[in-house]
Amino acid sequence: MQQLLEILTLYALPVIFALTIPEAAQAMVADYLGDRSARANGRLTLNPTPHIDPIGTIALPLGMIALTTMSGGAVPPLLLGWAKPLPIDYGQLRNPKWAMRWLAAAIPAANLAMALFWAILLKLALLNPESYFAEPLRKMAEIGVVMNVAFGILMLIPILPFPGGRIVFSLLPDKQAFTYAKHEPYGNWIVLALFFSGILKTILGPLIGIVVGLIAVVLNLA
Repeated sequence: MQQLLEILTLYALPVIFALTIPEAAQAMVADYLGDRSARANGRLTLNPTPHIDPIGTIALPLGMIALTTMSGGAVPPLLLGWAKPLPIDYGQLRNPKWAMRWLAAAIPAANLAMALFWAILLKLALLNPESYFAEPLRKMAEIGVVMNVAFGILMLIPILPFPGGRIVFSLLPDKQAFTYAKHEPYGNWIVLALFFSGILKTILGPLIGIVVGLIAVVLNLA
């Protein structure tokens, strides 16, 4: 039980921030582009609390970590989770289809920024190994890097309603975009099927490893 609590403690902040900070980034982009809905709903903040969905941000991902740990397995880089959906009024946006592209891109971009932030913390922990906090910080930072890279790459899947699908939609001519959008009601089910079948891990696992490796090389973490 003590080991489980230690693991959950190490994962809690990286997972929560990996899911909520991208929502804050998207809120800031929406506000900049003319939609004040996030501001009116108290979502224009880096404070994770307004962005937390009790099930998607806490119960599900941490529950998956707990179940994996209790079964003796290693926690996978890909977890299921989500933050509270951001209210967006596309009618207030300047050029809504163009704006959609940047709103969608804000999410994986924020995950990449968070991965770099955790990588810098990891670097600091490695540079100060004698510090009392060095070891727990190292472990948490490693988790933060991997989780943010994993969520960022997952968000780029070109399936609606994922941000990658939104980006594809915004780049297509109107007629093709309308046809492409017809699969959106089934998008989440498609991704769930890919997740539980292991196909998603097979496809995204190498990409996650490559990006994490590049970050390690850039910051000399090896």
